[in-house]
Amino acid sequence: MTEIVPGITLDVARTQPRPIEGTSATAAEVLAWLAAGRSEAELVSERGLTEAQIREVLRYATVLAQQNLDATFAAIWADPDRNAAEAESDRRADEEIDAGGGFRGSIDELVAAVDAR
Repeated sequence: MTEIVPGITLDVARTQPRPIEGTSATAAEVLAWLAAGRSEAELVSERGLTEAQIREVLRYATVLAQQNLDATFAAIWADPDRNAAEAESDRRADEEIDAGGGFRGSIDELVAAVDAR
């Protein structure tokens, strides 16, 4: 059993996700509810989660995002053709962000924003 972030554990021997400590909800369920537009207040009142547990789920999501980004970048850097195509895509995305839309920041800034909630 490995604690990924406080209150969220991973047991690689289990095939089913483990519930968040003290609840019957999994981190994936909480993320799905938030993605579907449920507010934190609704999850606190309807699902018995605490605000701290919701923050930990969001912190867990940033850990997963970072791992996914690391794996993606490793694959891109290993392939020069894909690296060039991705660089062009990034340039266009940067222009769109600079034009006024989207999030520009690091994973650390995203974690800080989650922690500030």
